Amino acid sequence: MGAPGINKPFSPPRRPSSADLPENWRPRRPRRDWTPSLAILAAILVLVGWWRFKGFDAGPARTLKDNSAGAARLNPSSVIKSQAPSAEDSSPSTVRAREITSQDIDKPGDPYLEDEYRKISEQYYENKLPSIPVLWEDRLQEIGPLIAEGFIEKGLWTSQDNKEFILLNPSISPDVADTRRVLCHEIVHEYMFSIGDRNEGHGPRFQAELLRLSQAGAFEGIPAAEGEKASLKAWIEAESRRLEQESRQLQNERFELDQSRAAIASEAADLNQQVHELNQRIAAANSQQGGGPSDAEISTANARRRAHAQKAAAFDARLADFNARIQSYNAAVGEFNRAVGRYNLMIAYPDGLDEENALHAKPPAEQ
Repeated sequence: MGAPGINKPFSPPRRPSSADLPENWRPRRPRRDWTPSLAILAAILVLVGWWRFKGFDAGPARTLKDNSAGAARLNPSSVIKSQAPSAEDSSPSTVRAREITSQDIDKPGDPYLEDEYRKISEQYYENKLPSIPVLWEDRLQEIGPLIAEGFIEKGLWTSQDNKEFILLNPSISPDVADTRRVLCHEIVHEYMFSIGDRNEGHGPRFQAELLRLSQAGAFEGIPAAEGEKASLKAWIEAESRRLEQESRQLQNERFELDQSRAAIASEAADLNQQVHELNQRIAAANSQQGGGPSDAEISTANARRRAHAQKAAAFDARLADFNARIQSYNAAVGEFNRAVGRYNLMIAYPDGLDEENALHAKPPAEQ
């Protein structure tokens, strides 16, 4: 009994690939001569004043240690965000930054980076900056995502156990201008610390010093009028909202495609089993010269195969369209990220990069 189309093995479609006393109180006691006591008190006050004066002279390191209980001065950064949080800061990014700096405290600096640091010190600080290690640190890559999606920790200045040092993210190394910008930013932190200004963060004095370096040509920026900055920022913010909406749509469609893929694969497995059983029955019937599946059974199986092939083809078309939309989305993300980089350079010149106002890049979607 012949059964065209059934006695060949079925091949499923390609599988898609966050107590002072009261003021007027006086004890009742005999009057006495207070002159000796006053002399002693004056001597004590002189000694205290001398001690405090010497303590101030002795100590940026001691002052930092007393104020921060030896905790690292860290900088969870963005595009370049290096601001030392308080010792009580227990955010995941700060905790991870403390762990990294604790492990790097005794490491030697990178010769290239330390040479760049020395050149900046000679040219812009009369060679008066303290000599500190400057080194690459791959693990800075781990900090950015703990702050925000698309966030990049490019540089970190820290003071820990009376030692200051700078860490730079190796991802910026191919871009010499970006490396220079990040290094200048971290050097300003070191400069502010060296002159005893340790509570400023990225405030006016920090920005003024970064402005001085920028105007002196220590790092590159893009001169732009305020109107141009505002216009570009408005486009970036609108495009960010659009991309976020499209990203949500793509995520929902990806979920639906995954479900469809699973259903098609399950149906293909059922069809394979059905065809296998029919072929076995046909083979037995041929050897026995009779019996086997009916024409209706064979017709039903063939109809299921054709319907399944149509579903698989429709799925392949949806998948191809989805991948094309992913490519288009990623191209738009690339353009968005270039605009973000341009805007951040605009606000870096001539005032120096204000990390709190810097915009962040977006990651591409996975296909």
